[in-house]
Amino acid sequence: MSRSSLKPQQRSAITTRMPAPYQGINTLDPLDAMEPSYGLSIQNFVATNQGLAVRQGYRKWATGLPGSCTSLLTYHSRNSGYNKLFAVSGGGIYDVTNGGAVGTPVVSGLSTVNTYWQSVVQTYTTASSSILVTVNGADAPRFFDGSSWITGTQVASPAGVGQFAINDNNGTTVSINNFVDVVLHQQSLWFVANNTTKAYYCDIGSVGGKLYPFDFGPFFPGGGKLFKLATWTTDSGGSSGTSAMLVALSDKGDAAVFQGTNPSSATTWNLMGTYKIGSPVGRRCTTKYGGDLLVLTQDGLYPMSRYLQSARVENTSAFTYKISPTISNLVAALSNTPGFEAAVYPGANVMLLNVPQSVQKNNFQFCFDTITKGWTQFTGWPAQCYGLFNDTFYFGGTDFVALAFIGYKDGADINGAGGDNIVATAMTAFTTLDSAFGGALVKHVKMVKPFIVTGSSAPSVLVGVNTDFNLTPIVGSATLNPATGAVWDVARWDDPNATWVGSLTTVNRWTGVAAYPASYVAVTISVSATTETLWSATDLMVAPGGAFV
Repeated sequence: MSRSSLKPQQRSAITTRMPAPYQGINTLDPLDAMEPSYGLSIQNFVATNQGLAVRQGYRKWATGLPGSCTSLLTYHSRNSGYNKLFAVSGGGIYDVTNGGAVGTPVVSGLSTVNTYWQSVVQTYTTASSSILVTVNGADAPRFFDGSSWITGTQVASPAGVGQFAINDNNGTTVSINNFVDVVLHQQSLWFVANNTTKAYYCDIGSVGGKLYPFDFGPFFPGGGKLFKLATWTTDSGGSSGTSAMLVALSDKGDAAVFQGTNPSSATTWNLMGTYKIGSPVGRRCTTKYGGDLLVLTQDGLYPMSRYLQSARVENTSAFTYKISPTISNLVAALSNTPGFEAAVYPGANVMLLNVPQSVQKNNFQFCFDTITKGWTQFTGWPAQCYGLFNDTFYFGGTDFVALAFIGYKDGADINGAGGDNIVATAMTAFTTLDSAFGGALVKHVKMVKPFIVTGSSAPSVLVGVNTDFNLTPIVGSATLNPATGAVWDVARWDDPNATWVGSLTTVNRWTGVAAYPASYVAVTISVSATTETLWSATDLMVAPGGAFV
């Protein structure tokens, strides 16, 4: 045997494939044991079942507000042609239904300290009209009857909309200005009295009149005050279904759940149980999700159904389980910062969890895809509140109201002109590429090819590789070759130069990356696009090594 035949042969590079992290962010599992379908950081993507989709942008729907928009109040009439959208800003309420520059406020002289208003629409009224009911714990409640705004008053003999008794049904004086939260349950309005354990409810179908007190204090073993009321219907039948329950949350993390129609009678009112949960975060700490009620607490975002099933709820029940360390840290640091809110937008199959910052322009959101159950993060939306109006999603900005999930620019005007490009970035979980190499051997990534499904306009893309748990994020951008060909329903049918590619096409090419030899690798990517764009998978060209290199 010749000496030359004993020389080690150089291994050739092989190609292997990784999925885009379609299961969303994971900040819980160990770095060396995380599934490659998760990501360590995902910004401005949505975790869909087809891959990571670049999120849509927003347009400035209504402009010229005197300050931050802290509340969006939606009025849904029995006649949809009379629906209204109102915004609270700078001590006033503005009609922003039709968009454009706002005029004078429809309500003025409101508190500039207690600027967060809670609202509900009472549709079952003796007047056969829908009434928007709003409270903030400082001003007299305000009511909108479809044509005009009414200021709540207290009179000896209440008769009209917004007129309340001076004393409750037990003869104790009540201040309606102290009503800080409102909910519609079993066709009756319930009001939370700020810094007390009491709530007051009205007669069925009334928007005012007698006030009946209900003290929740005895049902809160941990003490504290009544913080939030919410109605929960497990059959998705609204606030008056046969299974409708009233959930009372204390500021110390006790939840009392009741079922029935008349709290004054033991035969029609039943305590289903009391449960210990985390302390609620913000007045807008609840949101309906299918047939469940989600509660944002210091422990995460939890479904109430799990509490009814078991006296002890594991943290794995939280919707935010995979990002629970991140949520816990944020809530601990920012729980007293107003603006936390969860809201579902069925039109995009997402739920947004708003995370306020000390400077509103830095606010960001966690986005939950209701199909994949994956979380991602949105930046670039200075949202302070949400509103779903006529099946369209809006948020309140620094001095404007935004129409969200439209186009692929942030901050465009109402017609879509101008705005900033959206930059989406991600880092996959670290992997040993076991399927290709059979273990954590040292390997050297030479080239990377992401598969980008895009529209007629080419995205700008930069890819890179991080090794052995280096968490440095990717920065900058690079350009891929444009998608060529004629797009269906856009190009001219008889164009002799047309090569039909449909409305979407796949763009990919090999790109060299600077990466050290390592046992663990992660792909990083930065994408900026002006049309629908999806990252579906990534090929890696890898040169295998031995146990040492």
